[in-house]
Amino acid sequence: LIVGLGGVLLGALLTRRNERRSHADVLLAEAANDAINAIAHVAACNSTDPKARADYASAVSRVAMHAAPSVVVTWRAFQDDATTETMDGRNRMVAAIQATRAQLGHDHASDADLHVLLFGPGRLGR
Repeated sequence: LIVGLGGVLLGALLTRRNERRSHADVLLAEAANDAINAIAHVAACNSTDPKARADYASAVSRVAMHAAPSVVVTWRAFQDDATTETMDGRNRMVAAIQATRAQLGHDHASDADLHVLLFGPGRLGR
């Protein structure tokens, strides 16, 4: 009886932990998607739209809240010179996305594929 009760409690604790992790993954995925959307909007309007800049700040703040330290470091590296107009900026953004994908349990995607999806064909980073 005691062993059975212990098993039930352990199962409940593990279920609760997995639910929290799953919820945190959803929050991180939403924050990363919002950050990418805001980056595209800021790039399209040449950084002049205050709402786009505020949306970006909100999104990366949520990345900071929900991401592992290693992911935060890659987003910080992008933020240090947050541009997609240079190849270095694009490479830093791809690195941040790769780190986010890894935390979410996704396999590593081709950097070249991500460059094409994010920045269009013919603009590959090397």
